[in-house]
Amino acid sequence: MASLPRIAAADVHRVRRFDAVVLGGALPGLVAAIRLAQRGARVLVVEEEAAARAHPGWREPFLLWDAEPGGVLGSCLRALAVPLIDQRRLVADDMALQLVTPHARLDWGRAPLAAAELTAWGFAKPDEARALLGELAEEAEATRETLLAGSGPRGRRIGALGLGASAEPPSRARGPSALAEARPELRELLGDVARALSEEAGLPAEPAALRMLGALLGGGAIVAGEGGLRELLWRRLAALFGERRAIPGPFRLVAASHLAAVEVMGLQEIWAGRALLLNAPREALALVHDGPAPALLRRTASTHRRVGIHLRAPSGLLPEAMARRLVVHGDGYPLRVARHAGPRASARDDLFVSTVARRDAEVEVVYARLERVVDELAPFCSERIERRPAPGVRWDRDDLLHAAAASARDPGVGGTRLSSRPLVVALERDAAAAYGFEGELLHGWRAGDELLAELG
Repeated sequence: MASLPRIAAADVHRVRRFDAVVLGGALPGLVAAIRLAQRGARVLVVEEEAAARAHPGWREPFLLWDAEPGGVLGSCLRALAVPLIDQRRLVADDMALQLVTPHARLDWGRAPLAAAELTAWGFAKPDEARALLGELAEEAEATRETLLAGSGPRGRRIGALGLGASAEPPSRARGPSALAEARPELRELLGDVARALSEEAGLPAEPAALRMLGALLGGGAIVAGEGGLRELLWRRLAALFGERRAIPGPFRLVAASHLAAVEVMGLQEIWAGRALLLNAPREALALVHDGPAPALLRRTASTHRRVGIHLRAPSGLLPEAMARRLVVHGDGYPLRVARHAGPRASARDDLFVSTVARRDAEVEVVYARLERVVDELAPFCSERIERRPAPGVRWDRDDLLHAAAASARDPGVGGTRLSSRPLVVALERDAAAAYGFEGELLHGWRAGDELLAELG
């Protein structure tokens, strides 16, 4: 803690004490905050004002799946005691997403639908499709069990997606993998789906890729009505009397009354916690830190970022056959397209189109590609589609990505401890990114439980 400047108690500063201060509104920290508040801890979540005011589509998970009671999402919502009326807003959708290629548009979701689409578009023969999908479903179920048990997923298939050996040997002798024997164009297409669903740059390690591909065979899930998953979680935190504050400008990490604290420039208040959770990229926090950034914010910079645009179209303008979620396969990194219906009175649809690029890439070239793909998906409509401004978030952001790890990390582990006295923990997003939104939920869940044990 010597790296944090100390603030003496003074009349000009009012020190408010919490059990935990969460810096950033990303999904893992939100889940951890709820777990802490469930046990009576006083929790404050500090967001960046630009992120709090942005359209929810910028931060909502791209796609939800496995929402049934025994699934990862369903289990997490039950563990967080989200009210049943809110849990019932999660509606199953037989079609999870559409896979768009220059020559095909596959509806991908429950196994019968996926098998029929693979056969109809010539990616596999009927027997091949059934074997492939059965294998993916089996792998997804096995990995779900180990994830919910809090242990790392076991590698069961070797080299199916060209990733080399898994972290652990197969649990038993098995015949050739149907995925490894699938046609190259199909493996490439499924690899793009795995890339789009994960929150890291590149093809995720095999256990994570197979988990996500197989989980989609149960269909997707949508949150009925206005708002999404994050809104349900914010409402749950508010019901537990967790506090939420949005700050517009810079801040400092300081030590106050032997606690780690956040001092916001311009406020006469310091927020101190028995535990401080850094729920935003440390490299971004360092850039906006008022004064020299402390050593605990030093970290290897991310290699990639997610580049996205927000488009708005009048209701009824987009093609009726366009699904709520699309993965567009083509040159370069796959694109993902998320369609959000606006409030009923607004008569509009919001589209969020994004891809991954190296941080030193020509950003405008990437933006041009995103808009070109939208023109192809909704031809003859471009003049009526409005491009909305980006929110301009500086530190409370989800778009900085690290390269895919050689093996899938266990999202069940807690955060990275940066200091013990007082307790400072970094909820590094890349610890769970391979498993997409499921990994983020589990990462926050386990981190919250570990902090409960630490704080007593």
